[in-house]
Amino acid sequence: MGTSKEVVLVNCRLGINAQGDYMYTAHPLRPDGTLRFGGLLGFTGPSNYLFSLLHNKNPAAFEKMQLYGLHATPNAFEHKLSEEWLFAFLTSALVNTLQVSDHMALSDLRSNTLDFNQWFPGTLQIKAALKMGMNRGALEAIAAKQLRPLHPGDDLV
Repeated sequence: MGTSKEVVLVNCRLGINAQGDYMYTAHPLRPDGTLRFGGLLGFTGPSNYLFSLLHNKNPAAFEKMQLYGLHATPNAFEHKLSEEWLFAFLTSALVNTLQVSDHMALSDLRSNTLDFNQWFPGTLQIKAALKMGMNRGALEAIAAKQLRPLHPGDDLV
């Protein structure tokens, strides 16, 4: 007898171009029902891996998380790879990662072998996680002030 399997396709694409995932940000739940994870957790590989895993194990989490992205601009290249863009990108990656971590088991987070943090000793990983947790309120306040809140089906900017 055959078995039924669900297949999850992860498409990691180039992010630094006119239509790239580092210049345009939107909530992963798109108006047409598709999912587009982009680089909301930093690089596209870890973002696609963790968001796909979360969608597989807890799809309702996407409607509960407050994710953040870049502000709208008429031209994506106005974001450029500047200090302002870097600050916004890193802040959104940190805050969005904290949001995802609220809805996943630690073992699922650690299964992400695409995350370069895995290269560091366990003690440094724990120290970084504790610092992020202790400063979570400050990070979320900065994100709320400096970034754009993302909502399911919002415009892709």
